[in-house]
Amino acid sequence: MNLPRSRRFFRLLHFVPALGYLAGIHYLSSQSLAVELPFPHADKVVHCLEFAGLTVLLAWGWWRGVTLPPRTVALLSLVSGAAYGAIDELHQSGIAGRWCSLGDWLADGLGCLVAAGSVWWWLRRRQLRQS
Repeated sequence: MNLPRSRRFFRLLHFVPALGYLAGIHYLSSQSLAVELPFPHADKVVHCLEFAGLTVLLAWGWWRGVTLPPRTVALLSLVSGAAYGAIDELHQSGIAGRWCSLGDWLADGLGCLVAAGSVWWWLRRRQLRQS
């Protein structure tokens, strides 16, 4: 990628929504919350949805900002989303009223996996239509 520096910078702006979303996750996980769950394991559903959204935003950054093939976009989005899920769980272990949970991280990873698979399918389909 031999773009001028200014063009490379503007392409990386596609990651700004994902960075904002990451900041939101970090803020929420820094709060010591005592929330009544509507059903057992409702937090796992929230984790799945939360990290599926993150994965889609990361995919947008990888696809539009760096211009990679669909499989690479999906893989990088999955790995970076799940890695942040692990970092977030470790971060929560130091917050009063919160704890590090393997189950929560697995729910994060499941959300990332479903979103990455959907992104790969959509991008691949889009690519095949254009060729």
